[in-house]
Amino acid sequence: MANIQRTLSVHFYTRGFKGITHDEIIKELEKQIELESVKSIQLTEKSCVVPLSDIDAKERLVQCDLTIKNRTVKFIEVDNTITNITIKDLPYELNDCYLATQMLQYGKVVPGSVKRGYIRGKNIENGSRYIQIINCAPTIPNKTTFGRYDVRMFADNGRTECIHCKQRNHPSYACKDKPDHSKRCYNCSEIGHFARDCLNESKCSFCKKKRSCP
Repeated sequence: MANIQRTLSVHFYTRGFKGITHDEIIKELEKQIELESVKSIQLTEKSCVVPLSDIDAKERLVQCDLTIKNRTVKFIEVDNTITNITIKDLPYELNDCYLATQMLQYGKVVPGSVKRGYIRGKNIENGSRYIQIINCAPTIPNKTTFGRYDVRMFADNGRTECIHCKQRNHPSYACKDKPDHSKRCYNCSEIGHFARDCLNESKCSFCKKKRSCP
C-alpha cells in the first residue's frame, strides 16, 4: 500500500448530518478561505474531507468554526487520529466545560465537540454525552469517576476494555466469556448451574452469606 502524506488535508465528522451537500460546504468555506485553495471536497459515509493547496488555508480552517445545518463544526487535520467517546451517568447539571476538563487526561479534546444526547423526537436529554479526543490514550476505562460522580465510558477504535475479559477487540455485549445469567442457582447464588444440580452450601439470596437474614 502506498504511503501518502496528507499534511494539507482537513476533515470533520458528519455523524448526525442528513443530506449534507457540496454546495453547503462550499458556502461556508468561501467565508473563510479562497476557494482556489480547495483541491477537493470528499463527502464519505463518516466525514467531509477537504484537501488544500497551501498551509495558510489549512491553518485558517482548523482555527475557525463553520456552521452547517445550524450546527457548529470544527475542521481537524486528517493525520490526527480521533476517538469518539460516549459518557453516561454524568449529572445533567454538570456543564460541558467540566466534562471537557476531565477528559483532558485521555488526550486533546476537539474544541466544540461535546454534544448531549436527546430522546428521539423530544427536546428531552437522555443522559448521554459525546466527545471527540485527538490522539487518545490507548485504553479508556469502562467505568471511572469524575470528582464524586461515577460514570461509564464507551470509546470506538477498540479503546474500551470489555468488562468481562478485559480485552479491547470487541464490545462487552459480544464477549464469548460473558456470564450466562439465565443459569443462576437460587441455592448458592452462583452462575452456571441450577439449584437442582447444586452441590454447594446454601447462601442467603439477599446478603450472599452462608446463613439466612433475620
